[in-house]
Amino acid sequence: MVPVEKIEELGAVANFWKARIAALRAELGMLHELKAEGRTDGDRYAADRLLREIKQKAAETAKAEQSLRMVAKVLAGAPDVAAPLMCDTVMSAESARRAH
Repeated sequence: MVPVEKIEELGAVANFWKARIAALRAELGMLHELKAEGRTDGDRYAADRLLREIKQKAAETAKAEQSLRMVAKVLAGAPDVAAPLMCDTVMSAESARRAH
């Protein structure tokens, strides 16, 4: 049986990854808006830099989502005490995948 403290710790880790994913998505959204507005038109260096930043944020977001899924898997293997935490974490991970 997994100790309650460990389950609470995993819940905190899951909440961290949820917050991190939300922040990364917000940053990525702002970068996409800049690209859509064409603020870098005519400036090849700025356009290339913006694309690199978009790719970097997308990669960071993917890694954070992977970490959240790993925590969700661990919580899924925990006893019934973790059921509320797991349900919230899995639902967040699924909604994150649907957003892309």
